[in-house]
Amino acid sequence: NVRLRRMGNLARYLSDHTHMVEWFSVSFDHYKKIQRVSENTTYNLSDNYKLHLVKVPGYKKNISLARIFHHWISARKILKMMESISQKPDIIIASMEPLENSSISVKYSNQHHIPSIIDVRDLWPEIYYEVIPRYLHPLLHIYVWWASKVLSFTMKGASSIIGLSEDFLDYGLKYARRNKNILDSVIPIGYPNYDYSEFRGNFKELYYRFNIKEQDFIILFLGNFGNQFNFTPI
Repeated sequence: NVRLRRMGNLARYLSDHTHMVEWFSVSFDHYKKIQRVSENTTYNLSDNYKLHLVKVPGYKKNISLARIFHHWISARKILKMMESISQKPDIIIASMEPLENSSISVKYSNQHHIPSIIDVRDLWPEIYYEVIPRYLHPLLHIYVWWASKVLSFTMKGASSIIGLSEDFLDYGLKYARRNKNILDSVIPIGYPNYDYSEFRGNFKELYYRFNIKEQDFIILFLGNFGNQFNFTPI
């Protein structure tokens, strides 16, 4: 009973429209830093929708060697679980990050001649230069060089690249070293058509509490605060 994100909403939509969905993920919750399950587990969410979770070590800090090891283990365990599924998929979609997972998805799809789609949501690995102190950049160069090689392999091997925006799509195409084709597309974040009418009163209460008038010029930001956003102009 959590708020579904990009892949969760897509998986539910596809399964609701009679498609068979096999979703592979990990036991570790990145946001809460807790384990969801204690061993490899498969949930039958409906007759045509399965969620496969592989048990992985996890990590305490987002930027750490433990996280890199975690992704390395995750990719190999997910690949092993994918290989154990008797019915091969008609198509595979994977988020670009973590790179280890997207690379094994492309490797698996090419071995079994299955079309694959890579979804670009973060500018890995270059984004690391923005979040890691400058004095550590010499060490970071090694990881970025390796990650760039993995990313290039992934993008070149994918049947299709999609991105949250034109810039994100262009980032993926840059590593694929090719121009955009008919299978590449920008797909913004979307949400189910909820009925928000019951929440309208909350806005009026907030306006009153912070002395805001409806005719004021109001800027709304939706997202996670991070170094990639520059609020100084605002």
